[in-house]
Amino acid sequence: GFQGSITGFFLAEYVKTYKKDIFLVLPSEKEVLDLKTDLESTSFDGDILVLPWWGAVPYRAVAKGAVIFGQRASVLAKMATPSDKPRIFLIPQRSFMTPVPSPEYSKSNVFSIKIGQEFDSIKLSENLIKNGYIRVPRVTVRGEFALRGEVLDIFMPGEELAHRIVFDFDTIEQIKAFDSETQNSKENLKNLVIYPMKEVVWTDELVETLLKNGEAFCNPIVGQDETGSIPVKNPEKFRENFENFTTELLVNREAEGEELFYPLIFDKKYSVLDYVKDNSVVFYVDYDRLQNAQESYEREYLAL
Repeated sequence: GFQGSITGFFLAEYVKTYKKDIFLVLPSEKEVLDLKTDLESTSFDGDILVLPWWGAVPYRAVAKGAVIFGQRASVLAKMATPSDKPRIFLIPQRSFMTPVPSPEYSKSNVFSIKIGQEFDSIKLSENLIKNGYIRVPRVTVRGEFALRGEVLDIFMPGEELAHRIVFDFDTIEQIKAFDSETQNSKENLKNLVIYPMKEVVWTDELVETLLKNGEAFCNPIVGQDETGSIPVKNPEKFRENFENFTTELLVNREAEGEELFYPLIFDKKYSVLDYVKDNSVVFYVDYDRLQNAQESYEREYLAL
């Protein structure tokens, strides 16, 4: 296959010709970043999006409020929604193997707005707070939004620029990207996808589902799969910790290690492939290495 920067040139030309979303699975994050750099040096004018891996040791929790939550939420939201711009999704193998929320769930947490659309600023503000945003007088950092008169500013976690929505009574008049430090406008937009701060927004219903599905993990032997039974050394202690964990989710809507339990709140395990639409294309870069790494990762997890 192609090697080096010629890969980026080929992909850029392919997307421009066929107008399809492209998903690329690569062996490592370094190769993802190298390819992203190559693509940015071409004439490709679409979106280049990277779905990062959690970056933690297997079965170790990610810190509450870590940037990675918003970065992943951004890319999954865009995978779940159509775009009029060409897009290339770059996915390191560990991200590809990690379970994700269902496409339907990700799409349900997204608000798509466009110029001329009817707009309820109060309702949107309430939804933004539920989705983890903080209301402030003036937007300065990611995760904040501000509502002043007929202007709503929002700085989403996966974006380089903040966005300003200008409306007249209940109709959107303008959508702009702007620099949060200088407040200078950078680009006028026709539409905007607004997504939550995390890929999973905890509700009472989701916590109840987690409690129900997680009950099996409080028994001395949990689960059955190809490898057989998985023992829990201290089920009583595990139950106590699990109950404390779910209580924290109910109260604070976040808890350290919550990402480890995401697969338990959906009807099955979903992967990035569930986000691939019929008119999209998937490339597996260096397939032999991907296959060998798959076996290595499985041994790594089973040894823990």
